[in-house]
Amino acid sequence: MDRGYIRLPACKSQQELDKCIAHLEQEGKLPKSCISLDRSDGKDPDREELQDVLRALQPGDVLHILSLDHIANKLEDLQSIIEKIRDKQAELHLHSDGCTINAADSESTTQIMLEILRVLVNWQKNLEQDRKGNMVA
Repeated sequence: MDRGYIRLPACKSQQELDKCIAHLEQEGKLPKSCISLDRSDGKDPDREELQDVLRALQPGDVLHILSLDHIANKLEDLQSIIEKIRDKQAELHLHSDGCTINAADSESTTQIMLEILRVLVNWQKNLEQDRKGNMVA
């Protein structure tokens, strides 16, 4: 079964939420009834809605997310969540990058991919900080 999960903080508009839902409905071919919505800030990896989705996963299921920040804000949390998905023999489909992480992937391959993502995220944050610093100067 395909499931979707969207975490969008409550401070984001309903219009942004509607765009996320529409994307998973169209690109993921998911009915709205299979998409779980979470309006929390995402700091706590044990948020109820995410844990409900992870518990419901069965072997062969695919969890669709738009981007990694919808399930985790820290690399350690992301690794733990991916491990839970793999333990269930389910897949994680990341729509922003068009990639899928599944139980068949070797753990080392997943670790390398996550490390590359961590480096890219830090690089992007540094670029944004530099831009902000240049705007203030």
